[in-house]
Amino acid sequence: IEVVRTSISSEDTSESLTERLAEAGASLMVDALRHADDLTYSPQDASAATYAKKILKAEASVDWNEDAQQICRRLRAFTPFPGCSSRIKGAVIKLWKAQPMEVVHDAAPGTILSLDGGVTVAAGRGAVRFTVLQKPGKARMDWKPFLQGFSLETGMRFES
Repeated sequence: IEVVRTSISSEDTSESLTERLAEAGASLMVDALRHADDLTYSPQDASAATYAKKILKAEASVDWNEDAQQICRRLRAFTPFPGCSSRIKGAVIKLWKAQPMEVVHDAAPGTILSLDGGVTVAAGRGAVRFTVLQKPGKARMDWKPFLQGFSLETGMRFES
């Protein structure tokens, strides 16, 4: 009956996109109800439709062999549920906000390259700088306070 389109930015998460689309949908619904007598519709093109499977928690683990861009896309897609995570020092760390870095390195995927400006981790290609992380049983926090309570060092390696 009505259609709304929105662009997806490199900062959008499934949460921000859902909120934006819910607001747009609610606005379209109110407008449609106000002009109910003037509505027309066209059937959905089934050949252009896709089905999305339910996202499972098992998909939340970061595969460090992936490209940095792909890791960041998965992180945004899985925010807020189920969230992405990786294991280091025996703890499962949730990873909430990051940006891909075009960094040339020879480190194994999952290796911490830097703790300057965030927790920068080697990916299969490039690196990912995490700026919001979460320790088990704690709230999300920026990278600096996170490191004050959970010490990491360059050269340490996250597990896939």
